[in-house]
Amino acid sequence: MKGRVVASMQADLAPNQDSFHWRKIKLIVDQTEGRQAITSFYGVDTTKDEVCSLIKKRKTLIECVSDVKSSDGYVLRVFVIAFTRESVNQKRKTNYALSSQSKIIRKKISDIIAKEVAKANITEVLKLFTSEVVEKKITKDASPIYPLKNVKVRKVKVIQRPNVDYHKLNEMHDPEKRILTKATEKVQGRKGKAVRDTNV
Repeated sequence: MKGRVVASMQADLAPNQDSFHWRKIKLIVDQTEGRQAITSFYGVDTTKDEVCSLIKKRKTLIECVSDVKSSDGYVLRVFVIAFTRESVNQKRKTNYALSSQSKIIRKKISDIIAKEVAKANITEVLKLFTSEVVEKKITKDASPIYPLKNVKVRKVKVIQRPNVDYHKLNEMHDPEKRILTKATEKVQGRKGKAVRDTNV
C-alpha cells in the first residue's frame, strides 16, 4: 500500500466545498498503521469537462508553467490558465491580447505563484491551491495589463519531495492539532473509533 497514489475529489475531502467538485486532489500513502493509511499531498488536477467549459471564442488563452519550491523543500510544477475578457464600454467583439501583453502576464503569474508557495509548507500549499486565493490575486494584479477572467490553477505536480520525516508526518495527522472535516467527525462519532482520514 505504501507509495500508492490515491485520487479524490475536493468535494469528497471537504463536504462544505461542493462548488469545487471539478477539483481532483492527489494524495500519496507515506505510511500505514494497521488499517489506517497516512497520506500527504501529491498534486492537484482539474476535470476535463471543467477545462472545456472555460474555452470560448474570440478570447486569448494564456498558459503559464512555473517550477516553484515550498518552505519545507517540496518542488512543485504549477500550471495556470487564464482568459482575456472585455473591457468596460467595449464595443468590439474580440478580446485578443498582444503577445507582449501575454508575456508580461505570464511573468506576473510566475512571480505570484513563486512568492505564495515560498512562504508556505506543503499542508498550506494544499489549502492555497484548493481555494481561490491565488486566482483572485492573479486576476487583480494582472488585469491592469489586460482584463482577465476564469483564472485557474489547472494542475499542480510534485516534482521532488524531501525525505519523509515520520515524526512530523504523525504530527500533521494528529486529530488534536488540526481541524477534522464534519464528515470525518460524524463517522468517528458513529463508530466510536479512529477512521481513515484522507485530509493532509
